[in-house]
Amino acid sequence: MNILFVIAASLFAAPLFFLVSKFKKSAAYVAYAAFQIFIFVYVFFWGGNGASYEVVGITGRLNFNFSMTPVNWFFASIVMLIISMTAVFMLPLKKSPVKVFLLSLVTSGAIGAVFSADFLTLMIFWEISTWASLILIIQDKEKSTGEAIKYAAIAAVGSYSMLFAIFYMDSRLGTVEFSSVALKIESQPIGVQLTIFIALAVMVLAKMGTFPLHTWLRGSHSSAPDEFSPILSGGLTKLGGFLLFTMTIVFPSFKVFGKLPLFNGIPIVNYGFALLGGISIVVGTVMAIRMEDAKELIAFSTVSNSGYIVLALAIGGTYATAGGMMHILNHAMASAAMFMAIAAVAYRTKTTKMHEMGGLIMKMPVTFAVYLVAIISVAGIPPTSGFVSKWLIYQQLVQDGLPFLAFAAFFGSIGSFMYVFKPLAGIFLGQLKPEHEKVREA
Repeated sequence: MNILFVIAASLFAAPLFFLVSKFKKSAAYVAYAAFQIFIFVYVFFWGGNGASYEVVGITGRLNFNFSMTPVNWFFASIVMLIISMTAVFMLPLKKSPVKVFLLSLVTSGAIGAVFSADFLTLMIFWEISTWASLILIIQDKEKSTGEAIKYAAIAAVGSYSMLFAIFYMDSRLGTVEFSSVALKIESQPIGVQLTIFIALAVMVLAKMGTFPLHTWLRGSHSSAPDEFSPILSGGLTKLGGFLLFTMTIVFPSFKVFGKLPLFNGIPIVNYGFALLGGISIVVGTVMAIRMEDAKELIAFSTVSNSGYIVLALAIGGTYATAGGMMHILNHAMASAAMFMAIAAVAYRTKTTKMHEMGGLIMKMPVTFAVYLVAIISVAGIPPTSGFVSKWLIYQQLVQDGLPFLAFAAFFGSIGSFMYVFKPLAGIFLGQLKPEHEKVREA
């Protein structure tokens, strides 16, 4: 597979769609959707046909390194699945030349990030996606500037932390390439290992929206255009999962920190990281239950589910690693579906406040069905895939004897029954509002 072709085509497409939209917006959006579907199909069906490695030389020491491994393919397929389906979903919505340009940049940055083979390439393309997202957030609502500033501030915390890690790795290890760092980091003093791991962990927590750097999610989702929220939650937060996998599995952190004190067989550094994931599950669940705005509720659901992913990959083990990777896919699909359903409701009712709606099941049965399937997966109810990934994580927690983390995981699942059914009852069940008598399916 030619990785550079995909990345270059995506970068060149952004200004092209912008120019087309100046003449005919609908044509630009159709072309954008068709292009995203093409990239997804290209990546999904041809990306797994063997490993490849491609380099773009900049200077003697600076190169863009891209690779196609099963891990790159996995994350690229997820991100492009969400982006391509959202591109089709947004076709009837409000269009603007700026939006299609920014959405294309988001895609370009995400593709470059998931195909990266070194930390510098990952960060550069990640920042392209981040800054395009920042401008997208302020497109539709006048009061979104403050939330965009909060998003930028948290993103800057993660970015500067990762930039420090990159300079530090280059200074101490002489490389920032994933595979080379993995080979050299084990022989370094514990201080160097901890510095690199913690600096990268800050980036993971910031980008995935995990406690304590989760505060941007609520405002960003409530302010962002309805059609962008599925990409922001389902796709872009999973870039943090890509970095998390690199830190915990590729390095691997279990071996790097194996000489430190162990907690039930888990290095204390990994357990501390998993502890933040467990706290994120509890915080996200409690806050989601309190929300009255459907988009804010799903945003806190993302905080909780990001906690599951961090917890699973941090504690390691066969079950947890498989469950964590599967949960990345599950949450990407379920959260995107939930945001699309709420976007469809907002498209017809002009609101996302649950107390302002009710009884829409008869008016919007397809949207109800989509939301229902998504929430039973997020809640981990059999036979959905959300149940399978959570069950694998539970198996590892019980096997390793980790009572607090197991409590957090079970609390998140029980609490999710409460918050995911809240919009179900508030929006689709109950009494239909008089102003929504003429509402029809989106």
